[in-house]
Amino acid sequence: MAPNGSSAADVLLHQLIGSELFEGGEVLNGSSMFYFPGRSGFAGHYQGHAAVVGILERLSGLTRDTLEFIPSRVVSNETESRVLLSRIRGHRRAKRLDAEAVHVVSLSRGVVQEIWLLHTDQALVDDFWTDETQHC
Repeated sequence: MAPNGSSAADVLLHQLIGSELFEGGEVLNGSSMFYFPGRSGFAGHYQGHAAVVGILERLSGLTRDTLEFIPSRVVSNETESRVLLSRIRGHRRAKRLDAEAVHVVSLSRGVVQEIWLLHTDQALVDDFWTDETQHC
């Protein structure tokens, strides 16, 4: 579990990759990549600690910290990779997000190389973020 007093980005990252990876300290570095899918203005590749933390903080802020990745099952948990199933939930204005997702995480010596977030209903997720991204 993410420690008390953690930033919103730390909590979301903890949910994306799994709690036990936080036991060893820093899990991101300059080459870590986060792939956010879709057609919204947030879709894209975010590289490096600052970029990954920045997009997670921004998404959390837009939902007034209601965004959460609720892990339901670890499908694969290898030394260098893992696959998790989750529900993504959040509220923003009159919109509610409740969608299933798959997180694919590639690791090297305990440091995240890549996080791929794949939604089962991408149109729903895009709609949730669309009006906020018109100003990106």
